[in-house]
Amino acid sequence: MDGASKFFVIALIALVALFVWGRWLSARYEREHEITVDLTEDEVLKIVRKTFPAFFWGAAPGPGDLNKRFRSFSDNGATISIDIEKREGQLVVRTWLSDWETRFAMVASPGANGALRLARRLARA
Repeated sequence: MDGASKFFVIALIALVALFVWGRWLSARYEREHEITVDLTEDEVLKIVRKTFPAFFWGAAPGPGDLNKRFRSFSDNGATISIDIEKREGQLVVRTWLSDWETRFAMVASPGANGALRLARRLARA
């Protein structure tokens, strides 16, 4: 195999790896996260405000109790929806990506990892 063929094979493997990685991340972003927490509703809202600062995230219409849309110049930011409900003395917080754009079958909206970030912060609280 000459140098050009090796480069082509390596480039092709790298592109396939990037596509697989992008699909894996997209699947993680598109999942709904449900977290049961021993916090008050005010504490949960404080974590939500910390996760979605107003400078980068604005209120948006959507299916959740709270809906946050990432502000971007191209206006294709992801919308994250959040439901908070009380069950058996604990709060259950559901968060999911409710609106986004795709490119090549992958999530392409800025801010798409917001639901996952909120779920991680609530799990640590």
